[in-house]
Amino acid sequence: MEQPDGYDACGAGCYQPFLITGGQKIYVSPDGGDWGDGSVGAPVQTLEKAVQLAAVKRGETGSTDTIDIVLRGGLYELQDTVRLSGITEASGAAPLRIKAYDNEKVRLTGGKDIPLSEMTAADAAFTDQIIDPSAAPLILQYDLKAAGITNFGEISRRGYLISENKTAQAEVSLDGRTQQLAAWPNEDFVGLNKIVKEGTRKAPGVDDQGAAKPSITDGCSFTVDYDRPSYWSNAGETWVSGVLGPNFFNDYYPVERFDNATKTVYLREGAASSDYSKQFFRFENIPEELDAPGEYYIDRTRGMLYYYPPAYAADSSKLTISMSENDLIRLENCEYITFENITFDGGRASAIVGKNTDHITIKNCDIYGF
Repeated sequence: MEQPDGYDACGAGCYQPFLITGGQKIYVSPDGGDWGDGSVGAPVQTLEKAVQLAAVKRGETGSTDTIDIVLRGGLYELQDTVRLSGITEASGAAPLRIKAYDNEKVRLTGGKDIPLSEMTAADAAFTDQIIDPSAAPLILQYDLKAAGITNFGEISRRGYLISENKTAQAEVSLDGRTQQLAAWPNEDFVGLNKIVKEGTRKAPGVDDQGAAKPSITDGCSFTVDYDRPSYWSNAGETWVSGVLGPNFFNDYYPVERFDNATKTVYLREGAASSDYSKQFFRFENIPEELDAPGEYYIDRTRGMLYYYPPAYAADSSKLTISMSENDLIRLENCEYITFENITFDGGRASAIVGKNTDHITIKNCDIYGF
């Protein structure tokens, strides 16, 4: 974009006005440009730029009136965190309100949309392995790699005090509804017969000599009264989701293998206990089990997404795959900031995170897919 008359360059492709005008409102539009002054006739294009202009307004005017960042309707893709810092009423700076314009629909997303209409029937190489053959003709596929989507994240161990604390993997939602990673059973749960090896439910650590202590990474094993796992081609990519110990611990553990002869499940990481409750769990991330509406599976090697659309999906429906590994909004040392009438979705971290904040209002916002 060429530099407009009356504007200074502020970096590659970035221009700012000599004097910020237009009262206490800063307008943002997907069709704007970050060389704009934030007025209704020259909106900026990004929330990041609007936050910068708001800081300039506070510094120039010293006003205690609310500054409104007004977002025109449309989609705003955020891969980097929008940071708000040091905005406080006590310092005399104007409080801030970030809101949608009138009744226009504003969406801040850390994901990528996939129109359902662009998906095609799944190839036989995938559908032939599905255990329930009646589901095969209903499965769709989408080439993520061809669309430039190659970072699917990593499925990791989760649970109270034993989580790896890694950013979540790519997940999928349909028109705002989170979908289910291909699982068995589809509804309800299964249990176990007998614990063979309990394992140790502690986070990894070392002793005074630097040797590894017994921990969750030593794994565990148990027998079951079903042979369903014997139909899965790669049990080593399967995960157990549910309760294997006290009923207030809902955990997520990786499977190592399944012994068909003894019907024994071996977990690469995990711990099982008979204390306090009866075990209940399901298995996830299994291509052979993509047999229920709303389920999906990502073939990380081929970069292919497979999906069974539910009956409520429309021709205009879209899948959103979460992409951003950053929080969308981060507040630090802030007060009296309002977010209003905005949809946040599609991130692998969090929508809004605050540190040392007070009087933060989130009003009439939809937040999902994080």
